[in-house]
Amino acid sequence: MNVLNRIQKVEKLKSIFGVHIQRLRGRRGSELGWMVILRDITADWEMDRLRKEFIAKITHELHSPLTVISEGIALVLEEKTGGINEDQKRCLSYAKQNVKRMERLIDNLLRITRLELRDAELERRRSVDLRMLARQMAESYSPLMQAKQIRFVQQLPDQDLRVQADRDRLTQVFANLLDNALKYTPVQGLIELGCKSEGSKVFCWVRDTGPGVPEEEQEKIFQKFYRVKNAENQEKRGHGLGLAIAREIVQSYGGKIWVESQLGEGSTFLFYLPLIDPEVR
Repeated sequence: MNVLNRIQKVEKLKSIFGVHIQRLRGRRGSELGWMVILRDITADWEMDRLRKEFIAKITHELHSPLTVISEGIALVLEEKTGGINEDQKRCLSYAKQNVKRMERLIDNLLRITRLELRDAELERRRSVDLRMLARQMAESYSPLMQAKQIRFVQQLPDQDLRVQADRDRLTQVFANLLDNALKYTPVQGLIELGCKSEGSKVFCWVRDTGPGVPEEEQEKIFQKFYRVKNAENQEKRGHGLGLAIAREIVQSYGGKIWVESQLGEGSTFLFYLPLIDPEVR
């Protein structure tokens, strides 16, 4: 270990410190010692926590009025309040679609904010077989793939691939990656879903034959609200939160997620999680 960066909470001081430890070497590789930097980040940490709580409360409060608006539009469209003409129906249909988009955006904001505030919530950590979960996700997405004439391939092993995590959250990771692949893979393209174990980790991936992601944007696409800047992508609807949510979930269970891609040759989104020790299953 040459460099260590971490955040440490010190209960006795009621403070949170950023800790940076680095090995110092001379020009010829001789060891000079260690440099340790402690930075009190308590105020910044608290402000960030308050910001996330504020976003969570605001997005939660937005749900009620949007539900009322959506139900009101539905009543008028169903002509339960009286007859309407075709032009009025078309305008109300557009309004209903955009209300649904707002509801999806709010749901995503709530989901990612709750993930960021995970220290304050009780997580359900259970043994989950990623192989079986991937197979179930494949079954549920197969009709969507067939409707778009996409060849859907599964690369799943015979043995269990168990991790300690919440099943619903891992389902969200697979769903976000498969939704992304389905959105950008052209008709008669190929999508592959796979899992395998390597050492103490289980690797999962979703491969597609979409337009690909430029190298300079491959890290940015996991940031909130970021979308690849190209003409084709601008035509696709989305909020830029799906991959950010997937990263938050994977990292919360000690894993990592990334993309391997070349323009015009598709993309492979991969993540790994630590396997449960067979002796403690």
